[in-house]
Amino acid sequence: MHIHPNGKRKKVDRGYISLYLELVDTSSFEFGWPINAVIKFFVLDQNTNKYSTTLGPDSVMLFNPLSKLYGIDRFIDLPTFELSSNGYLVNDQCVFGTEIESFSSSYDRYESENFNCGDFEWSISIRPKGNVDDKDNIIYVYLWLDELTLPKNSQVYAKYKICLLNKDKLDNICVKGYDFFNASSLCCCVRTKSLAWNEFLDVQNGFLVDNSCSIEVNVTILGVVNSTS
Repeated sequence: MHIHPNGKRKKVDRGYISLYLELVDTSSFEFGWPINAVIKFFVLDQNTNKYSTTLGPDSVMLFNPLSKLYGIDRFIDLPTFELSSNGYLVNDQCVFGTEIESFSSSYDRYESENFNCGDFEWSISIRPKGNVDDKDNIIYVYLWLDELTLPKNSQVYAKYKICLLNKDKLDNICVKGYDFFNASSLCCCVRTKSLAWNEFLDVQNGFLVDNSCSIEVNVTILGVVNSTS
């Protein structure tokens, strides 16, 4: 954690304490690793032994390889901080801290084992938190063709139906479509527009049971196109 007692951007934030959190050890992350973190900064009121934090919603911060430092420029103004009756500065000592309530990859993805359809092998993957740029947090389901089962210089035209199953069955969410699969485009992306990931995670909605979900996939091969260069 970085503490700037007279503002990080001194020309703009002079007279305020700035607090920043830096992500240091990234050795265990995959390449690219965009990370979402819900952060709370706080300062201790030493008179009451209680913590004070910013009002309003928690700060959701996106860390990535090019931006590892995020925070609040104007956490608390100096007159408020220095006023002895507030208890933040006592005997020239203070206590700042931060709390990370959730820390997860924006690219959390769960993959199935391969399954056969026609002469090809397929798999599905799910991103229950959507894509990093998706403002609506819609669930994304991907249908993948295993490239090892795809003949060279060919593409598969397929019809698919993907269903996110609900324990009450009548509430299943299904999406149908058609797509070409080839060496440069091995997957298609299906968005469950009617279900946001926070709704998906709510066990009362019936899609997540015992920390597991079920997805049903039907693939119909409509044609295989071979081309020569």
